[in-house]
Amino acid sequence: MKKGISPVIATVIIVAVALVLAVALAGWTMGIWGTLGSTEALYITGSISRVGGYVWVNATIYNKGTGPANITKVEMYDNDGTPLTNTTNVTVSPGASTSYNYNMSSGTVGVGRTYTVKFYTATGNVYTVPMQCVRA
Repeated sequence: MKKGISPVIATVIIVAVALVLAVALAGWTMGIWGTLGSTEALYITGSISRVGGYVWVNATIYNKGTGPANITKVEMYDNDGTPLTNTTNVTVSPGASTSYNYNMSSGTVGVGRTYTVKFYTATGNVYTVPMQCVRA
């Protein structure tokens, strides 16, 4: 006597394969799969200056990723260890760059000194960039 798959199990397997293919086709048709893997990848350069009693972070931000980057906060510490922050809402599209000046309020910075500036994004990423003060 030959043994094989029972017709019930074969039917369940065929239905499961058909469902997986239908979900994959629907996702591809509606463009869902293209957005799931999109990520931001920021490259940031810039400098710091003090003008009129205010500290400014002058940044050029380039998004090398496949998804938009939304910068929500910029943070640094001045000479006295005082945290200087700027709550912002700057979006950089994939493959695009922007230059932005962040007003960090009053603080003490020294020309020639390098400070650590942190850029926070809406996705929870933190980009830490050393920047030098060029004018005070």
